[in-house]
Amino acid sequence: MSGTSDARSDAITMKIRVEFELTPQEFRESLGLPNISGLQDEALSMLKDRIGTDIDDIDVGKVLESWLSQGIQASRKVQELVTSAASVILAREMEDREQANGNDKE
Repeated sequence: MSGTSDARSDAITMKIRVEFELTPQEFRESLGLPNISGLQDEALSMLKDRIGTDIDDIDVGKVLESWLSQGIQASRKVQELVTSAASVILAREMEDREQANGNDKE
């Protein structure tokens, strides 16, 4: 080595690996996070009650009618779009043919 040495190259390095086996609850507690399982259970219970109530009030016929009418409207829009695009393409093709025939006659 030369007279000037880098302190980092002379330092001894060490790698330490630590593993913990914790449950999710133990991990949250070790971080100091609050236990909100009671709040989660209450929220889930309220959600289940709400879904149960709403299911009883749903008119399946109206839901299906809404979905089907939107599907039919979307299909019509797609059909109109394809028809429009095909018309534009055919019009351009006809113009190109007319121009080609006009050039042939000259």
